[in-house]
Amino acid sequence: MTRNSTRVGRFGAVAAVSLAAALVLASCGSSDSGAKGGSGADGTTTEATTSTTAASGGALGLDGKAFTATGVEGYEPVADSQLTLTFQDGNLSVNAGCNTLFSTYEVDGDQLAWSGTPGGTMMGCPDDLMNQDTWLIELFTAGVTAQLDGDELTLTSDDVTITLAEVADAPLEGTAWTLESVVADDAVSTYASGEGGDPTLTIAEDGTVQVFTGCNTGNTTAEVTDTTITFAPMAMTQMMCADAAEVEAAVTTVLDGETTYVIDGSSLTITKGDTGLIYTSPPST
Repeated sequence: MTRNSTRVGRFGAVAAVSLAAALVLASCGSSDSGAKGGSGADGTTTEATTSTTAASGGALGLDGKAFTATGVEGYEPVADSQLTLTFQDGNLSVNAGCNTLFSTYEVDGDQLAWSGTPGGTMMGCPDDLMNQDTWLIELFTAGVTAQLDGDELTLTSDDVTITLAEVADAPLEGTAWTLESVVADDAVSTYASGEGGDPTLTIAEDGTVQVFTGCNTGNTTAEVTDTTITFAPMAMTQMMCADAAEVEAAVTTVLDGETTYVIDGSSLTITKGDTGLIYTSPPST
């Protein structure tokens, strides 16, 4: 089931690769001998070099906000890809359907740019998405002109204009969450869907919980606080699905007893020990 793994130093983080390594992944053919970090011969990953400057988003007040693109002019995005930007604690993360790219950032007047060497996840994606990642690395390394008008962010660079809308955090209860990846043994793994479809999780306002593991269906109840979800023992169907066994084991391991959770825009991360589940929902703007 598992098709890609990314080493992480702690749960909730993704491994860093250097700008040069990211460009190589995208088959761009360029290199940066001054960049540090990347993947070693043994498959381990080192931290990317980043600036120690902490940014607050300047006068724009971007930190703590997330945006999703509503329009792009001057560049043709890959079909069905969705560009999202997340500004958090002085870091800017960018995702457009393949790898999550990130670095510290700063705003100088109306100029927004990464202030350190960008890192990223190391998933293998189709060439068009990898090339799009390369374009984004170059775009935010060089910098863009940023204007924030209410909840609309406009980024311009040369002939490119990107319009984005602020993303509100999805509510935990009542949202149909779809599993995107699993974290285990310090690795973030994506997977191919089984015959039954993607695993899902729904927590109702009355505390009832519906779970689909990609094979079996389960139901239970949960007690929710601002930071924890405590799941009661789950009743499940008992179908045998070899192609979903690994993911089902991760789902049933995590969604049992007390867990911690974080919602960031349309992403829900549920953690238990060193194992975790990352769910997504359609962005809510």
